[in-house]
Amino acid sequence: VDGSPAAVERARAKAAERGLAAAFLVADALDLAALRRRFETALDCGLFHVFDAADRRRYAHSLCEVLSPGGTLHVLCFSDEEPPGPGPHRISESDLGDAFRSIFALTRIRPGRFESRRRGRPSIDGVWCNRRTRPATGGASRTRSFARPPIAASPRSFAQICTSDSPI
Repeated sequence: VDGSPAAVERARAKAAERGLAAAFLVADALDLAALRRRFETALDCGLFHVFDAADRRRYAHSLCEVLSPGGTLHVLCFSDEEPPGPGPHRISESDLGDAFRSIFALTRIRPGRFESRRRGRPSIDGVWCNRRTRPATGGASRTRSFARPPIAASPRSFAQICTSDSPI
């Protein structure tokens, strides 16, 4: 899911080149319920840290609306170890806890590294790699049932990257 139609088109093209079957959708991350779908796994690679504190909490509720009970959320975001400067918010471990408290259970959190494959783009050492689970019961107060079945994660998932000791 991305708010940019151009980004979704690029993702679709890359998946097609690689022979991967994946759904890419244009949607508002703060209103994921509008998708009327359920997912077993959600991956956030660089979105969480663009929101202010109030929108982070709203985003967590939005994710809960579409993640199946027992589903897994993976978040990769800038940490407060990243030097101050322009760009996304630097996120502390407590910022993550505040955003997801009573909505998702923390499974694992660790410092990570974001390595860019683009030439000339530096790697970023100050990131959080964290995994959370939506409780099988509870979570957001207004969960909905949708007719569509859950969508499975790809075999090479962020979970494999985050659970390895290799740099991200």
